[in-house]
Amino acid sequence: TDYSDSAIGASRIWLREKYLDLTALNAQWGTNFTSWDDVVPAQLEQAQEGIDLANVDWSKLNLAAFVDYRLFMDTVGPVAFADFAETIREMDPGAKVGLCGTESNDTWYGHDWYHLCGAIDFICGYGDAAATPIISRGMRGLQREFQRSFRQPGALLSCWVGYHGSSFYRDQPLKLLLHDFDGIAYFSGEPKAYQDFPYLDYDYTLSRRAIDGAAGVFEIRRGLDQLIWNSERDNSGVAILISQPSLHVASALSQEGSWGGNCAAMIQAVEDVGLQYDCIAPEQLENGILKERGYRALLLPGVTCLSDLELSIIQAFAAAGGVVVYDRAPGLLDGHGKSRAAVPVLDGESVVGLDNFPAERAANAVTMREVLGEFGFASPVTIEYEEDAFLPAEIIVYRNGKHVIISIQTDVADWHQPKPEATITLPREGFVYNVREGEALGRTRTVTATLDPMHILLYAILPYEVRGVRMTLRSIGHPLPAPHC
Repeated sequence: TDYSDSAIGASRIWLREKYLDLTALNAQWGTNFTSWDDVVPAQLEQAQEGIDLANVDWSKLNLAAFVDYRLFMDTVGPVAFADFAETIREMDPGAKVGLCGTESNDTWYGHDWYHLCGAIDFICGYGDAAATPIISRGMRGLQREFQRSFRQPGALLSCWVGYHGSSFYRDQPLKLLLHDFDGIAYFSGEPKAYQDFPYLDYDYTLSRRAIDGAAGVFEIRRGLDQLIWNSERDNSGVAILISQPSLHVASALSQEGSWGGNCAAMIQAVEDVGLQYDCIAPEQLENGILKERGYRALLLPGVTCLSDLELSIIQAFAAAGGVVVYDRAPGLLDGHGKSRAAVPVLDGESVVGLDNFPAERAANAVTMREVLGEFGFASPVTIEYEEDAFLPAEIIVYRNGKHVIISIQTDVADWHQPKPEATITLPREGFVYNVREGEALGRTRTVTATLDPMHILLYAILPYEVRGVRMTLRSIGHPLPAPHC
């Protein structure tokens, strides 16, 4: 939100690199500046002048002077962190440098996760590790997905937990591990002031919350962490475009909550049909990530802004048979937030526009299952139970050579929902192991389990039966030190 002289001066340098010449900027912004020193961005009130916010005419918008400045401000944090990191590593070359306590992917916070993750290698955020995403908090509850998608190799991801009472405490470390996180941070406080959050009681004994949290950490430290970290997460061939320019346009039109809701609903619907995904940024789209990673579907939640290059790439992707799903007409505005002279055409047999989306969560899941199912996308796991209730489950698949690891976590659709016994059909037959219980289930493709939101199910499918384990220590050339007792 900084409109100081120094910030505006820095933005002029950034704009000159983007536009190269003042004539191009004036044409885009609809201005008549005669010198770069005269260039001043639009603030929110100026951007909204002359717009009927209750009935927006998308054919007559020019928000470029506002959107460009917000995009510039999105670079300020990453640049600052890069400078901090350089200074810190002069003194400590191996230091991890990042930030803690992160907020929403929001116009006013400057949390553009693609660029932030490119500048830092440590995050301890306010993402979500609860039993169900905190959609009511907008994009804050989806930070986890942005961070895991945009993290750089070697970066460390962690998340704050402990702000509400929940029997899910035991499984929070595992949930974060299954979302490619490396650590967990527990919030605590003095029992009288923070009676819901203590880890030490008045007699200095560990609280129930501390005991449950420790049990969860001890469980994954017995080998689950190495199992997951050394396996590859299956993204189901689905990419979801998180459009920062579209977010800023939504903010200018007082629709920021709607944009966040669209993103949250589409992400949640993909999870609810048993699939996974990666979030991608506009720059990644322009740089060819769809082909590089072999995505088969591209989802566009609330993507009103597309650059000409982005639009042409999406059109080519669809022409080649790639599935494109959108909830609002994509590309009505260019990458700077200005209306196009003509509405862009995205058509083809594999292009689908969603009507009345988002709706209720169960309806969103039905819609997404029908749309993606038409093009061969299906959950790797089927879950059958007798209860007449909507019990969404997030399914995550990891692969390690011929080994497959399946995670199933029932989400909370209703805090009073049943916990039925279910028959679960796995992706293929093999020797199945209940990883958390250390139990061999034999050669099979189906298992039975209780669908409890407070307990994550974890199975491994192996092509062989494990009858024993033999370990050989590799010589390291010198005697091991004596153990300390």
